[in-house]
Amino acid sequence: MSVGPKGAELWPGTREILKLVSEAVHSMIRPIEPVAGICRDPDDDSILACAMGTGANYLVAGDEDLLGLKTFKGVRIVTPRDFEMLFID
Repeated sequence: MSVGPKGAELWPGTREILKLVSEAVHSMIRPIEPVAGICRDPDDDSILACAMGTGANYLVAGDEDLLGLKTFKGVRIVTPRDFEMLFID
């Protein structure tokens, strides 16, 4: 074990994990426009907003509410299997 701030002991690999989490937080997707009232679950609306914010062509989902939309503002919403099939000759 190594010692962290204020003398706290850290498990091996903790520093690397904290670094990865920090990088992820700093590279979070910031939606360019809000999406509300499209899906029954407001969290699904947030996912749609993030897909738009990244300029995604596809949104891979297992959520039935999202899949029921089929597309949203040019983003195709597909199952993991359907996405995989796009790359099979």
